[in-house]
Amino acid sequence: MWCGPCGKGQGGATLGDLAEMHGEMRGNFCEEYDMHGLNQLALAHAHPLVAKLFGGGGYSPLQDPTRGVEAGAHTCPLFGST
Repeated sequence: MWCGPCGKGQGGATLGDLAEMHGEMRGNFCEEYDMHGLNQLALAHAHPLVAKLFGGGGYSPLQDPTRGVEAGAHTCPLFGST
């Protein structure tokens, strides 16, 4: 695959980068993506990024209820098989 959008040298990958990369793989190779369960790979790639998003900075869901919504909207469809 390619490393263009994965943010190397720019502070690392983001959830948007992950969504772009897996979205392209799924778009180009939908049958293979689903057959080999690559949605599980997307989930494994997303875990440290989601942990970073919600783990730092004293996150309080009641104070910041929309934190991560935009990123999740682009990434969550990749975790399903359809």
